[in-house]
Amino acid sequence: MKLILDAGSKITKWMFVVAGSALTFIMGITVVDVLLRALGHPFVGTYEIVAFAGSAVIGFSIPLVSWEMGHVRIDFLLAKLPKRGRMLMNIITRVMVIILFILIGINFFMIGREFYDAREVTATVNIPLYPFPFGLCVCAFIQAFVIFCDILKIQEGKYE
Repeated sequence: MKLILDAGSKITKWMFVVAGSALTFIMGITVVDVLLRALGHPFVGTYEIVAFAGSAVIGFSIPLVSWEMGHVRIDFLLAKLPKRGRMLMNIITRVMVIILFILIGINFFMIGREFYDAREVTATVNIPLYPFPFGLCVCAFIQAFVIFCDILKIQEGKYE
């Protein structure tokens, strides 16, 4: 079990580095675009590139936020339950979230497959669209894994 939790921790930290790099890239390309616009030569495709990098920022940052429980959590109802009831409710909600993220991942995979089959590209700079839904598909499956790790933490009594 420790091996699984260690793997989850390392994967989420690596993903957060990717998200941070994408965010830094967005800031850099935006600055370059603003400077080039001031000189009369805007950077072509900035909007598309920033949108794709934004999907990476969101998709790759969610697992670490969940891992560290950095999300908003309202548990005033759970606080009134006994410890066993809290554990049960936490496990039930985590199973529902796992199912949700598996479905999200499957849908992203199908979208990516459709983009790949159609050879869909962006309008301005002809960037293929399919890698981005596939990347978000992987992020969704890793998020499901992170939530599974939450269940392991709950069973060990290390969640709250």
